[in-house]
Amino acid sequence: MAIAGVLLAAGSATRMGRNKLLLEIDGESLVRRAAKRAIDGGLAPVLVVLGHDAARARRALEGLPCQAVVNEDWASGQSASLSAGVSALPGDATAAVVLLADMPLVDAAMIRAVVARHLETQASLVAARYGTTTAPPILYARSLFPELVGGSGEGRGREVVRRHGGRAQYVDFPEAALADVDFPEDLERARLAFPGKEGSVTDAENVLAQAAGWHEAGLGVAIATVTSTWGSALRPTGSQLAVNEKGAFSGSVSGGCVEAAVIGEALEVIRDGKPRQLRFGVTNEQAWEVGMACGGTIEIYVERLG
Repeated sequence: MAIAGVLLAAGSATRMGRNKLLLEIDGESLVRRAAKRAIDGGLAPVLVVLGHDAARARRALEGLPCQAVVNEDWASGQSASLSAGVSALPGDATAAVVLLADMPLVDAAMIRAVVARHLETQASLVAARYGTTTAPPILYARSLFPELVGGSGEGRGREVVRRHGGRAQYVDFPEAALADVDFPEDLERARLAFPGKEGSVTDAENVLAQAAGWHEAGLGVAIATVTSTWGSALRPTGSQLAVNEKGAFSGSVSGGCVEAAVIGEALEVIRDGKPRQLRFGVTNEQAWEVGMACGGTIEIYVERLG
């Protein structure tokens, strides 16, 4: 019985502004770290699906017993990379654990726990669950492989989980382990989870420093802070966004139309000096369209600086 690993590492990381999978945490690039955890978790073979900047990512994997699979159609979305990885699995693979290279807190023990649940129950689908959110590592038995092949966009794997969720097994992990790396502040936060990083300057400190600079220059400034989230959210509690009266901003509290709305409210706070508690909700369907695991809510407090 061979249980393989499919590590998705093909995206361009547009929100990070550079190839995040080559950035380091605890002395290892994200892509190498994730591949090693898959190997240490007992998966074999481990297929790493590359796309954007594939040559450099391949070099980061040198010396590891894993196989690179290049998805030439990586720009069409994560589903194409999932399809490429599953299509390259050997014929003796009875199941495959799908992993994301930008989830640095997923470790070998978590992978082994998912595999153990499959071996214990023979369930065709075993997923990690972080509070109310289902996310990788997710094990799919061979019987589900055809449903993972083909298509584009971001949601094929989640669609299979939704379709078979009633018969799935779940392994629960702390919600904090769900953390992924999409923005610079995510990277700093992840680095602080490992030894020797206590002196790092976080992005939150940079946001506050920028806000103080604007304030000292005589500009009106508002600070938006994520106070709570439920379900899936692009930004964790404590994330901050600084906005000045000219509309310039630093940091992030969400993304897309939610962040645009927060900036608009922040400008109003600068004008009238009245703090605001904002609440936004996202349905499951809206969340899947932007690559989130599920819907949820986010609450944000906006106040004027000084």
